[in-house]
Amino acid sequence: MKTSLLRMVHNLLLFPAMMAFLVFIQPALLFFRFSRWVSRLLGFICDSAWDRAVVITGASSGIGEHTAYEFARLGAKLLIVARREERLSVVGERCRRLGAKKVVCMGVDVTDDQQCKAMVERAVAELGGVDFLVNNAAVAENVLFKDIKGVEAMTKEVDVTFWGSVYPTHYALPYLMKSEVGRIVVVGSMLSFIPYPRLSMYVAAKHALLGLYDSIAVELRGKIGGVTFVAPGWIESEMTSGKFLEGDEGKVVRDEEARDEVVGPAIVTPVRECAKAIVDGALHREHYVYVPYYYSPLMYYRLFAWEVIESVFHRMFLPREHPLSQKLVRWLGRVTYPSSIVGDGVKKE
Repeated sequence: MKTSLLRMVHNLLLFPAMMAFLVFIQPALLFFRFSRWVSRLLGFICDSAWDRAVVITGASSGIGEHTAYEFARLGAKLLIVARREERLSVVGERCRRLGAKKVVCMGVDVTDDQQCKAMVERAVAELGGVDFLVNNAAVAENVLFKDIKGVEAMTKEVDVTFWGSVYPTHYALPYLMKSEVGRIVVVGSMLSFIPYPRLSMYVAAKHALLGLYDSIAVELRGKIGGVTFVAPGWIESEMTSGKFLEGDEGKVVRDEEARDEVVGPAIVTPVRECAKAIVDGALHREHYVYVPYYYSPLMYYRLFAWEVIESVFHRMFLPREHPLSQKLVRWLGRVTYPSSIVGDGVKKE
C-alpha cells in the first residue's frame, strides 16, 4: 500500500517536473544549436578527410560504395571491405581515380569477429591507424514475423546488421582513441526510430544499433572524436532495387514486387546525396544525420501519436498479398523510384 502510494506521488510530481524542465531548457538548446549551425557554416567546426585513414564496411555497393567515393574525392586513405571481392576491386579502382591517397581492398565477412580483427590490423599496418570507421553492412528479409520459418533466418539479419557493426567497432576502438579525429560513423536507418511491418528483424537490429551507439557516445565523450549516427530513409541501393534475403538458407533474391510492397510510394533518394550527407555530417561532427531530413518527424509520431503509426502502417503494408503500398506504386508507375532500381522479374544470386 505504501509503495503504491509512493509510486503515485512520484508519477504526480516527477512527470510534470521533468516535462517542465524540458520546456525550460529549450531556449538554451535552440541557442546552442543555432550557434553550432553558424559555426559550421563559417567552417569553424569541420575536420579534414585529407590523408585520414577511413575503414568502410559493406563497400561493394550502395551507400558504402558511394561513401567511399566521397571520401576518395577528399583525399582520404581507404580500406574498403565486403564479401564480394571482385566487385570491391572495381570500387577500389574508381576510388583511386577520384583522388584517394591510398586504397586497400579486403574481402571480409563482418559476422566473423576474427576477420574483423584482421581488418583493423590491416588498416593499422597499411594506413597507419583508423581515423574514421564507417559501419554500413546490413541485410534484410521481407517477411512477416509470424511467417519466419526458423531461428537461422532470424539470426542472419541480426548477425550482419548488428554484430557486423559491433565487431569492427570493438577492435578499432583503441586506434580511434589514439586518433586526433577518431569518429565512428554508423549507417542506421529511420527504422531505428520507428516500427515497420515485413522487416521486423531488420528493424530490431537497427533499433539495437541506435541504443548501442548512443550509449557508446556517452561513455566515450572526450575520449574519441564522437559518434555520427546516420538515419537514412529509402535510398537508392540494392535493397530498394528489390534484393532481400529469402528462406532459411539466406539466399539473396531480387524481387521487385516485394520491394514495391515494402517501400511503397515513398520517394527514393539518390545514393550520392546520401553519401555526401554522411561524409559531411561526419566531418562536421554531427551526432545525428537524417537523409532526407523530412523523415525525422516520424520519431515524434512514435512518441506522441502511436495510434496513427500503428493504424496507417497496418493499412498501408498489410495484408500479406497485394497490400495498398504495392497498389499505389503500380498506380503511380514507380515515378518515385530512380530508373537505376527499376528492372524486370526476379533474379536469384
